[in-house]
Amino acid sequence: MEQQLNQEQGQSSTSALTGLPNHVLLIVLSQLDLFSLCSCSRSCTLLSKMAAHPSLPIWQKFKHDGWVLWDVRCVLARVLRLPPQVFHVQLDVKRSHKFPVTVTLHNLRPLLGVTDTEELAEHVSKAVQDQIARLKRWRFSSWQQLPPAASISCCRADRSTVRASLHFEAAVPQLVHLLQQAGWPPEQAAVAAGGALPAGRTMCGHVQGA
Repeated sequence: MEQQLNQEQGQSSTSALTGLPNHVLLIVLSQLDLFSLCSCSRSCTLLSKMAAHPSLPIWQKFKHDGWVLWDVRCVLARVLRLPPQVFHVQLDVKRSHKFPVTVTLHNLRPLLGVTDTEELAEHVSKAVQDQIARLKRWRFSSWQQLPPAASISCCRADRSTVRASLHFEAAVPQLVHLLQQAGWPPEQAAVAAGGALPAGRTMCGHVQGA
């Protein structure tokens, strides 16, 4: 009975939040610490989206590490229903050419209430592989139309770490775009590097209007 009451109270609280206008909801979320924000993120789709909003004070120090790694973050965010910014994602080609992307999961223990990060890594890698397997054979005219999971070709667990290999047909066009933004090659650079979102992309890696 007590558990049922707690569940009903939690559902009532979530409904009260999701009924707020977005700008008011962002004000409420801006008052939360990381643990509370991640708890909200795991409660429903709307709060998951709003908890990752770049205007929140808690994300002001987050440094965007490129669209390829952002796609990896978005895939992990979908699996664990956490904001993409909480994941420790690194590109380490020296360690492994086949699986250059590493994601350590130790920092997620207090956020998810888990102790066995090796088991968590197994769960995450399997869920990511399932996302990849469900992707239809894609033929898009632009890399901007690709879903985030298209950037990953394979994922595996390595103790408490998730390692991923990149799907070069999806990742290379993004890297070329970033190089062009940075001014390479000079005669073909159309815009200066400013971290602006490419046309059609949103902060969660999805296509606007899709």
